[in-house]
Amino acid sequence: MINFLLLAISLSAFFSAQAADIYVNNSGQAGTYTTITAAVAAASANDRIFVSPYAVYDEGVITITQNLTIASAVSGTRFSYVGSFSITGAPNLEVRIIGAELSNGIYTTTGTATLANKSHTYIIDCKANQFSFLDFNVAHILFSETNLVVNLEHGEVRGCNLHRISVNEGPNVGIGDTVFIVGNTIKTNITWRNDDNYFYIANNNLTANKTTARSYRIIIWEHLYNSNVNNMIINNSIAFNGTSSNPAAIKSGSINTSNLNNVWLVNNILEEVSPTAGFVTYKDGSNTGDFQGYYNYHRGSISSFNNVVGNINIGASADTLSYDSFGRCTDAQVVDKGSPSLIYYDIDMTRNNLGTFGGPWSIDNYFSTATGKARVYDLSIPFEIWSGQTPQVQAKSAHTK
Repeated sequence: MINFLLLAISLSAFFSAQAADIYVNNSGQAGTYTTITAAVAAASANDRIFVSPYAVYDEGVITITQNLTIASAVSGTRFSYVGSFSITGAPNLEVRIIGAELSNGIYTTTGTATLANKSHTYIIDCKANQFSFLDFNVAHILFSETNLVVNLEHGEVRGCNLHRISVNEGPNVGIGDTVFIVGNTIKTNITWRNDDNYFYIANNNLTANKTTARSYRIIIWEHLYNSNVNNMIINNSIAFNGTSSNPAAIKSGSINTSNLNNVWLVNNILEEVSPTAGFVTYKDGSNTGDFQGYYNYHRGSISSFNNVVGNINIGASADTLSYDSFGRCTDAQVVDKGSPSLIYYDIDMTRNNLGTFGGPWSIDNYFSTATGKARVYDLSIPFEIWSGQTPQVQAKSAHTK
């Protein structure tokens, strides 16, 4: 065992020694580069490229084909890039883009990545018009911003400020992994057109422009059905003002032939600003079953919503709720009205509030003033600890430098 540990340490030291830190700036110092293109060309697998934010880099499209990190050299300050990054997928590829502001976007292509060996791209504290991921590319989009759309098939979007999210159909059926959309502010909507993966949509703010006409906020064109696995929509604040035919806060699309029984709505605020215009939930097309609803607050008409337990329905009332800038409802009528189950308690251990401020996924977890420090975005802890047990805690975090 000692020999094995020594070998492991030696290998770790060897591989660490092979990775280099490369700098892009205008210093003229030996070993630095004045363009990101030159730095990427000079880099080896697993190198880190630190880019000075005190210049604007206009270099068109940069193609990345190996494990690489490109990060701002100054924590909390993004570097400006005129153009886009294009990442060519490969089995088990890992690319990290941290602290970039792009005029265009970050795109991935399938390349040689496969279903069994996907590539991974981490986009952390970035801003761009678009983030787009094709087949067998896993998206990890954290604390970032877009002006247009995020397109993905696998992965996670957490703590972001976005215009729209579109989860698309891949080449396979019934893969069974889960796409996490958690703690985001989304100006328009989430479109789900994917029967390969389950979804976990939690603590998002979809209340922006609530008085502007929005036909829907979440639309599920097709989804993966399994009687033993649920697609979850939890603790979201959703407000809309629909004017088209059959508008809805959450709607199933007309091409969907799946069973909606495994789509669970828990602790959401579903608020129609003009209650006579449409529905808070609506089933369209040839779907079977109904949305399952637990402890939701909804104002407006309902179509195909299975009122199971704990829901508050105030109908077509003139009441309107107030929200803060993060989409957290400040009205007493929804505070502490969520599920009493322990797993839905707030981070302050009060009974769950509805909407983005509720439960362990509370949006407060995703906004921190600790610039330059690691941010925990996924924390798994036991909800109960009994005498004699050893608690297990797992966390995922992303550093902004």
